[in-house]
Amino acid sequence: QYYCGGIIGHAKDGSPVKLAATNLDMKGLLMACRRQDVIKNRLRECELVVKELEAQTRRLGVWVDKMTIIFDQSHASQMLWGPARDINTYFAKMLESNYPEMLGKMFVVNAPAIFPLLWKLFRPFLAEETKNKIFVLGGDFQKVIAQHIDEDQFPAAYGGTKVDDNGDPMCSGILGPQGLKVPEELYLTEGLVGCDDAVEIEIGFNEKKTVGIDVQQPGSLLKYEFSTKGYDIAFGIDLVAPADACQNGAKTRRHVLPTARYNSHMAPEVGTLLCETAGLYELVFDNSFSWTRGKRLLYRAELLPHVQDAETSAEIDRMRSA
Repeated sequence: QYYCGGIIGHAKDGSPVKLAATNLDMKGLLMACRRQDVIKNRLRECELVVKELEAQTRRLGVWVDKMTIIFDQSHASQMLWGPARDINTYFAKMLESNYPEMLGKMFVVNAPAIFPLLWKLFRPFLAEETKNKIFVLGGDFQKVIAQHIDEDQFPAAYGGTKVDDNGDPMCSGILGPQGLKVPEELYLTEGLVGCDDAVEIEIGFNEKKTVGIDVQQPGSLLKYEFSTKGYDIAFGIDLVAPADACQNGAKTRRHVLPTARYNSHMAPEVGTLLCETAGLYELVFDNSFSWTRGKRLLYRAELLPHVQDAETSAEIDRMRSA
């Protein structure tokens, strides 16, 4: 019910067209399902594609053994969250090992600024033949897709003409609703998912604690996750300039993520911040609004460096030019 994506039509060469979207509540899915159930769901998707390949072969009287994928990466940043990254890495290995050469073409659309980092993380698990079938499209991606897929065979939201029975251009009635959050009452677990490396701290009443992250490369990505026991907490991120960088000899502090209260006792908070400048970033856990209750908090933070190596840039340039 809370998963989106699937087969939406057929390409001009007869191959099934699958829409893969990142706008799903991956955190909610992994909190409300066992990992093996999420894996089984993805395996079911693969088997449905195999059945459709067989059906197309019978319909057309020619051998159809490839699929075409439109991969919308509008919300791809959540793929960098540790548990989501681990399970997607597992899927990449599984697909290469058990469904080799099933991909015909993959069109990546709405690629975010962090796409080079995503590519560097996942490319080691892809065969060279697979890499050559991936194309990163720009703002005119609708025209490129229409060269390979008739417009009535992919959603109107992506430049086609297909809608579901309710007239939805995202075809939610066929693919499932994008962006639908898993209700917290369905969660099977509390705290952080896979929290072996989480740090636990106590924050007293009317108290504030900070965790410093030294960012040396502009463009690095700061990933964070935290949960509390029993009660909410306020959280924000500040960029702190050292004293020697200021005219008056005092540190300056700029809010890069404004402090707000989060119901992290009900569900873990997960987020990312693109660090546009180098410096000391401080995670601020603020309990100063509470005059009577201390909080027990679990947090995890990870810094992913900006990707600038020549090999990654060359591969992405090839995928764009192709």
